[in-house]
Amino acid sequence: MPGVENLAGVEFFEIAEIEVGEFHPLPDGQGDPTQVHMRCRLVGIPHPFIIRLKSARAVDELIVGLMTHRNRVWPPSTSPDGTASGDPPASQSCVESDADAQD
Repeated sequence: MPGVENLAGVEFFEIAEIEVGEFHPLPDGQGDPTQVHMRCRLVGIPHPFIIRLKSARAVDELIVGLMTHRNRVWPPSTSPDGTASGDPPASQSCVESDADAQD
């Protein structure tokens, strides 16, 4: 996974919603789950896309990558109320547009 990447010329899509859940291979949703799915809905695009994570290792790699870059962007420090710097208030959505993000 690259630590720093030049994104010049790359098209960006605003995420409207991310849901994470288990995938059950049987049509009725029964049986043991076999994958973790991230369902992503993009602003202006009617159909979501699914990211399939087919192993515990894939989930762990995603979590470690997200945490690594989160800590580089918003270095961890704990305030007296127990929240880490960069954490949104509990009432704020975890998904926000580029316009909402701070420079």
